[in-house]
Amino acid sequence: MDRKKKAIEYFRGNYSCSQSVLLAYSDLVGIDEDKAKAIASGFGGGIAQTKKTCGALTGAIMLIGLEKFNDNNISNSKELTYRIAQEVLEKFKRKNKSTDCIDLVNNESHKNTIMDERGKILYKECEKYISDVCEILDEYLIKNK
Repeated sequence: MDRKKKAIEYFRGNYSCSQSVLLAYSDLVGIDEDKAKAIASGFGGGIAQTKKTCGALTGAIMLIGLEKFNDNNISNSKELTYRIAQEVLEKFKRKNKSTDCIDLVNNESHKNTIMDERGKILYKECEKYISDVCEILDEYLIKNK
């Protein structure tokens, strides 16, 4: 199964957008699933449901840091992480006009919501944003490996 489909399956399960992205790529960056779930647990809904930066993007930035950070070369690896994270954010913004959850998901109308079998409200748009983030991540984490 490709990572995009895997991330969407996690999202349709009981995981946030941030957890879903981090989980779908966790094996590539050497982090076990339990740690990935815990690390990303506060970032869904635009960081702790504050509707700020999209959780799928925060999951992606965590992955970039896990992949690119090198304790033996802290300054350079932080700069590389920042540069790639900025590129990912910019690509996402060009495609979706914003990186903020509140702009991406119209939380006022709830017209685009679906209810899962547990009664959890899911925004249809979120699957698209998770998919977009995975496509961008594939450029950086898979093709550049």
